[in-house]
Amino acid sequence: QDILCGVYDPRFLYVSIHAGGVNSTADQSMAGEESDSEAKQSHEGIFPGKCGNTSPHRGVLNIPLGPNVTPHAVGNALLNKITPAVEKFCPDILLLSAGFDAHKHDPMGLGSLSAEDFAHITEAACQLAFKCCSGRVVSVLE
Repeated sequence: QDILCGVYDPRFLYVSIHAGGVNSTADQSMAGEESDSEAKQSHEGIFPGKCGNTSPHRGVLNIPLGPNVTPHAVGNALLNKITPAVEKFCPDILLLSAGFDAHKHDPMGLGSLSAEDFAHITEAACQLAFKCCSGRVVSVLE
């Protein structure tokens, strides 16, 4: 993450949808006793890596979904942000790195997604891969 966020390379498009965002509950809970402005400054880069919730160049698309990831927010991000960006980029392969901290039973409490929601996300990624890169997908669990 940090390498792709730090230097633009036209061969890579890094896309991240994740819990958190500036002023989110997740960011504040990690900040401890710090003031809100100190928390924003020192913990802005937690989601994901040093890149934080920003998109520092056109090779990075960061989509923070707030403190509680919902199926609606994920679907909206897939339809309106990720699909157009991936179609424009036209990759040779999609690499999915999936974390399940947004699952409704995860102890971190960052989301309300079900196993069925994760299946829909995977299906959407496979359809996008079929459309853009002959169906080539590698999926790993974080």
